[in-house]
This record gives sequence, C-alpha cells and structure tokens, in this order.
Amino acid sequence: MLATHLQRNVHLVRFETGLIEFNPDRGAPKDLAGLVGKLLTEWTGQRWVASVVNTAGAPTLHEQDLEKGQGRPAGEIDPRRLSGRDHRSRAPRRRHAPLMYW
Repeated sequence: MLATHLQRNVHLVRFETGLIEFNPDRGAPKDLAGLVGKLLTEWTGQRWVASVVNTAGAPTLHEQDLEKGQGRPAGEIDPRRLSGRDHRSRAPRRRHAPLMYW
C-alpha cells in the first residue's frame, strides 16, 4: 500500500540524502510523511526527514509512466516478480534418469 501511495499520490519537490520533500495528492494518508521518514531511517540506518510542502512538484511516478506510454502503470506489479526472482532467469528443470536397482 505504501508503494502505491508513493507512486500515485506523491509529487516529488526535493530529494537529497536525509531529506525528501513532497506535495501529496488528496488520496495520500495524512501520516504519509511521518511514515516515509520513519521507514527510510529504519531501512538506511541514517536519519531521514520527510516533509509535506505546498510547491507543485513533479508529476507522480504513475503519471510519468503513463506519459511514457508504459504498458503497465507503476502501481501494478507483474505477478511473476512477486517471488523476487525474474521468471526468465530460471534454469530449465533437469530430468533425472530413473534409478535402477541391481
């Protein structure tokens, strides 16, 4: 759900190490900035501040994907990637010869 909000409801204004400023759409939860700052701090081990600003900002990632004509909008996940493995990287299954007992 967090990824969907970030892709569809956030207009990025400023981003640098330790600081992210964005203008959220109406669909974003009220506590999104606090949650983003908290999670980035936990994930990176470095203090992050996420702030809501009134500057227009860039188009959302979803809007950017639509402008580029991507076949799958950013908010939609390819089900083959849910396992974290690329389906094309799997080696074909080896068939083992039947065991013979003497």
